[in-house]
Amino acid sequence: MRQNVVRKTYAFEEFPLIDLLLKDKSYVEKRSESAITEQLLLDNLLPRHRLAASIVRLHYSEPDAVFNMLYDIASYCETYPEIYASSEALPLVLFVSNEVIKHRISVMPDNNRTKADVCDLLSSFKIIVSLFEQKGETFEHDSFKRQFVKQELIPINEAIDRIQNELLPHTLSSFTAFLVHIWGFVCDSPHTYRALKSIIKLCEFEDTPERRQKVLRMISTLSENWDDSVFDD
Repeated sequence: MRQNVVRKTYAFEEFPLIDLLLKDKSYVEKRSESAITEQLLLDNLLPRHRLAASIVRLHYSEPDAVFNMLYDIASYCETYPEIYASSEALPLVLFVSNEVIKHRISVMPDNNRTKADVCDLLSSFKIIVSLFEQKGETFEHDSFKRQFVKQELIPINEAIDRIQNELLPHTLSSFTAFLVHIWGFVCDSPHTYRALKSIIKLCEFEDTPERRQKVLRMISTLSENWDDSVFDD
């Protein structure tokens, strides 16, 4: 397979040192300086975890990079929650929530949002509501937490009812706000990440350098404590 070779010039302040380091490493390892430089760059620019790095490699330079990186991370958290699900995924949820608010993304009565996607949204959030209600039942002796559960359930149930009764358009911010507020209670459930995926599917993310880098940093941080040994079998 022919490599796509691109030549680019960089200016280094410590060129003599860098040049000698590369020459020595190339001599010892019997590899070209270009190959070593490329690997060093990728090792430092990509997430350390192999799965996270593979997701970024696959999507970063392609169209819809932000959407696809977010969707893939949520998918792995849903499929393997015992390995990847974590309270540290909250920044991803906040990122999606901010995009929903910024662009006023709503469920609309038109063909831009498929019935299947909306049904998935409602189905996944009904499960999350049920899980949260069950959590609330365990707070029998904690009136503050019981009140918190009660208050959080009111707007999400109203949002679900409005969409079911086709009182549209209805903003997705009710759903993202619910996830953000109760994240600590449901962050280890696969249903939570299915719910997050259902929101991501209804969003349109701009691919800008700032957004791509922000998602990359979040994935890097989230994957820092992931177990890499699952790839060794």
